[in-house]
Amino acid sequence: AERTSDAMQYHQANGRRMTRLDRCPFGVMVDHDGPTVERVSRSGVILSRPARMVPCPAEVECLNKMIALDAEGAGSIVIAAILNDAGMLCRGRPWSGAFVRKMLDRQKRFQKNA
Repeated sequence: AERTSDAMQYHQANGRRMTRLDRCPFGVMVDHDGPTVERVSRSGVILSRPARMVPCPAEVECLNKMIALDAEGAGSIVIAAILNDAGMLCRGRPWSGAFVRKMLDRQKRFQKNA
């Protein structure tokens, strides 16, 4: 499980999409101008889908703000309140302390594996 997780994080760090189109990790979006992967749907139709992810500037800005506030010693609930007050929503929804903590933990894992 650990090797699989490490391999998936390695591929994601290099821009490979490991998720469905509607479930990209926060901070990235699909690259509609990049390479595609073809697959056959259940109904037999060939679908062409983007195969690569690229950074999403607005979400990266939000992540950088989170990391900076965390480095200053702010807790996840305080960070969520600051982001919400600044209008930096999480894909249209208010931030929660739990989700801020999840994002910060994920960023620390990516930095550790990079």
